[in-house]
Amino acid sequence: MRDTRLMAAVILASAALLASCATVEPEPDEVAVAVEPDAPPAPTFDIVGVDGNRYSLTDLTQTSSAFLVFWKEVCPHNPRAMPLYNAMTEAYGDDTPLLHVVWVAPEGAVGWTEQLDAKGPVLPDPAGELVNAYNMVESVVTVEVGTDGRIAQVYGGYGQEEMGRLNEALARAVGAPVAALDFSAAPEKQTYG
Repeated sequence: MRDTRLMAAVILASAALLASCATVEPEPDEVAVAVEPDAPPAPTFDIVGVDGNRYSLTDLTQTSSAFLVFWKEVCPHNPRAMPLYNAMTEAYGDDTPLLHVVWVAPEGAVGWTEQLDAKGPVLPDPAGELVNAYNMVESVVTVEVGTDGRIAQVYGGYGQEEMGRLNEALARAVGAPVAALDFSAAPEKQTYG
C-alpha cells in the first residue's frame, strides 16, 4: 500500500506529460499537485554528489524542505531550463535546498554539470533507482520533500507560472523574502521532456 500511495501521489504530477520533449498545457489544477497530509514517506536516499559530498534525504530535511529536480541526461530543454534553476540557487545562496538528480553515471554527471553550468548539488542516479522510486518519467520535474519526510508538492515542468511557485516555495524553505527573479525566458506553458 505504501508504494501504491507514493506512486499515485507522484503520478498525479506527471500524468499529463508526454513521453517526448514537448510543450503541455495543463489544466489549472495540474500546475502543482498538493499531496495529502497522510501521504507515505518519500523514498530516501544517500548519494555521493558530483562535488564528492554525501547527500541524504534525512539530513537534507532536518531543518527545511528539500527540492529534488529530476532531469533526463539529454533533453533539448536542459540548456533553457538550467539558467532558471541556477538563478534561484544564486538568489538564495549556498544553502539553497535545491538538488539536481540526473539519470546518468557519476562520470557522465560531471560532464553534464559542466556543460550546463549547474549550480548546487548534482546527484548522479546511474541505475535510475531514485528516478524509478519517485516514478519520474519526465524532465524537468521538481519534488518538494517536507521536514516530515513526505512529499509536500510536485512542480511539473518549467513554465513561467510553475517557476514562480517554486521560487516562492524556496523562499519559504530558507526563510527569506521571495527573490524578484525574471522567469520570462521560461515557456509560457508548462514544458516537459
